[in-house]
Amino acid sequence: MKVFDGFIIGLLCLSLFGLAFFSNSCGEVVEDETTTTTSATTTTNPDARSVSGTVNFSTASIGILGGATITCTKEGLSTVTTADAATGAYEITGLTAGTYILSASKTNWTIPGFSVNLTTTSSTAANFSAAPTSWEVHFLAGGQTLAGIGSMEGHFYLGENRASPKVIKSSSLSPTTTWSDFSAGTTEAIVELVAYDGIAIYTSHQSGSLYSTTNESSWSLTPKADVLGTGKYVKNLTFYSAHRSTSILVVLAIGSDGQLYREIIGSGPTQLEVVSSAGTGLNAAVGWIDPESGASVEAVCGDNGVAKYKMVNGSTWTSVSIPEVTDNLLDFSVGSHAGDIYFMVISANNIYMRNNAGDIIESVAGIPYSLTSGYSGISAAGEGRRSVVAGEHGLIMIHK
Repeated sequence: MKVFDGFIIGLLCLSLFGLAFFSNSCGEVVEDETTTTTSATTTTNPDARSVSGTVNFSTASIGILGGATITCTKEGLSTVTTADAATGAYEITGLTAGTYILSASKTNWTIPGFSVNLTTTSSTAANFSAAPTSWEVHFLAGGQTLAGIGSMEGHFYLGENRASPKVIKSSSLSPTTTWSDFSAGTTEAIVELVAYDGIAIYTSHQSGSLYSTTNESSWSLTPKADVLGTGKYVKNLTFYSAHRSTSILVVLAIGSDGQLYREIIGSGPTQLEVVSSAGTGLNAAVGWIDPESGASVEAVCGDNGVAKYKMVNGSTWTSVSIPEVTDNLLDFSVGSHAGDIYFMVISANNIYMRNNAGDIIESVAGIPYSLTSGYSGISAAGEGRRSVVAGEHGLIMIHK
């Protein structure tokens, strides 16, 4: 037992000796472990490159196309971003040195791409030029707002609201047409212009007067004042034949009060009568002969995407479904091609084309200029079907 006791006492002494050896001067025990501290650092790449720019509408110095998809590609690797919906601006950062292919896309728009070299520069500006795929884009000198479109004897006619508003005439119906003055200037803005089947050209003015000429070579102002009643003016006007076998002419007008007015005439509009069943808040009307029944059809469009039609002999207006449209429809035009009737409806920044089966033929969304008028018709000069849209800043778009 003494030996064992001595062994135990020895172990206790060794333990006490060890604790004393690893204690600090204050008698506190310090654990035997190593702590490593690493400070956080931010690493930047001095060779990072970037490219930025804007998607412009056509070659115009103002006007942008928002929402285009931008792709930047190098050696099979791509970076994709979306141009800002409001400004058309985009930026791609974090690129390495080299040559990149830039491309842009948006449904029904043509946007040519190009290459940029980021070998010797850290950043570069690269702007795109976009145009609707199926439309020629033109800008008239002076950049005035255009109102109303008509076609007669192989020419387009437009109301141009410059300092002294005039009617201008195109040299042809081709996309490369040139324009010249057709009428003398007036003192009041032109609201609407229509040319009916080679017979006459009418313009509407905010005074409430409707002017017409039957002389294609010169303009003679023959006012028909207050055709809708005092204090109202015609903001949209159309003529059509009521039936194939008759010479009855029907005038449809939308007044500044948003109502449809109608009259059957023999020579020209006098006092039109309101069609209350068509509703209010209307902006445009159109009439045509149904190719199957030979009966007349009338249609109207207006605020909040409203579009409807009815047979002339019927009493009920039927809604036209344009599901992609919720904004205000400003103009309505009807044409024919290959035996089908097609409709062109415009809003402030969009064009919608459908056939009589309700199929979407084409739509162009996001035009950065406010549109005012649309026209579709058959050229008397044998140039085929033509559609044209006009708007602010002298914009003219002619369907290819």
